[in-house]
Amino acid sequence: MLDLLDKYAASLSGSRAVYLPKVKRFLDECEGDFSRRAVERHLNRLREEGYADGTIELVFKTLKRFYKVNGLEWPFRPMERPTIREKEVFAPALNPMLVEAMIRAAKRGRLNEQETAMLVLSTTYGLRRKELAGLRKSDLRPAERLLFVETAKRGRQRYHIVPDEILPYLERYSFPPVSEMKVTKIYYSIEKKLGLERMAEVGWHAIRRILNRLLVEAGLPEPVIMSFLRWKRSHRSMVGLYFSVTIVGGPEEKGVEVARADREVDEAVFKVHPFVPLWKPSA
Repeated sequence: MLDLLDKYAASLSGSRAVYLPKVKRFLDECEGDFSRRAVERHLNRLREEGYADGTIELVFKTLKRFYKVNGLEWPFRPMERPTIREKEVFAPALNPMLVEAMIRAAKRGRLNEQETAMLVLSTTYGLRRKELAGLRKSDLRPAERLLFVETAKRGRQRYHIVPDEILPYLERYSFPPVSEMKVTKIYYSIEKKLGLERMAEVGWHAIRRILNRLLVEAGLPEPVIMSFLRWKRSHRSMVGLYFSVTIVGGPEEKGVEVARADREVDEAVFKVHPFVPLWKPSA
């Protein structure tokens, strides 16, 4: 599909940095499907990730021009605009039994080092695909039991506590640069190795959703879950915002002091976390 992208790029007189990434992401996700359903699924995903209506409409118009430039039939009527109603958003959460089966497969050596590390990160922190792709070895501070997550769009970057159960898996992982599409394919590979049927629209985010649900069922307050899963801050006082900071540097600048609020959030979550205990060798 690179020829389609190249043809579209050649048609642009400017602002390539604005339009090309939007088209490229759609092409990565649609896997050759240019149907109306593929476009709607892509827009639904953007809405779920927190993109504003204006951004979604811009993506819609950008894709419309991409289709026109490449002679593809645009699957919407002339006056149609993107409308994404909540009842139309399919946001699957993976069955906890399947998550447990994946963890057990990793512990038994059925997954490779990269698949295992990605699964550790996803089941522990509910990382988004972009967050998984963005991690580097320097983000892990094993001596301090900390992991820095550069959060996806609109979310909050923060340090997380690294539980003892998962530290060995992360220390062995080299954190090589990977694309978001590669991260998706790693999930598909895990499914295949477990003999699972490929389920439409199910990927790393389905693990994030079930983790969220189980933390809610465990009785954790919503602000705690929002902080742990790195959702966007909203309606917080400046006092609270400035309290939730990470202190860096010092006389010898040997490390960082994680924001007290973040540490307390992680400690509260890990007391009731449904998946971290499963990573123990004896579990």
